[in-house]
Amino acid sequence: MNNLLSQPLPLALLGVLALVVIVLLFRARSAVRKEVPRSAPPGESPRPPERIPVRERDSAAIYQLDRFGTKQRLVGRVINAQVDEAKKEIRFGELYNSDEFSLPDECEFQKYRIIVRQVGDSTKVDKENPHKGRVLWNVVAELLGYSEQ
Repeated sequence: MNNLLSQPLPLALLGVLALVVIVLLFRARSAVRKEVPRSAPPGESPRPPERIPVRERDSAAIYQLDRFGTKQRLVGRVINAQVDEAKKEIRFGELYNSDEFSLPDECEFQKYRIIVRQVGDSTKVDKENPHKGRVLWNVVAELLGYSEQ
């Protein structure tokens, strides 16, 4: 029996089998995590996120859900917004006070659902306007649709 385990082929098969078991355990654990949202206590269905109605929003602001997906909040302000519905994009000359803005996440601007696809330039500290926080210039966002309100 010792002679059999010292052969390279059975050792390789044991390694592959162990790898398959680890991958299957990881996938099962990930599936369980996806079923139970963080924002809902066990046994309760998740509540819909608290969204700010479109009519109550600042027309020059960008809104996103918080990291738990439970409450919408203002995450940036824009200057020189140009909406092109034919191209399904919005261009912002400047997006400032955007420290809490998460670039890869979907957001809302006015009545539109958007996602940022391109940023021309960015800076954290503008010596002329230190109160502006993180500033993004020449931002292009894709129009995904309209807000549900």
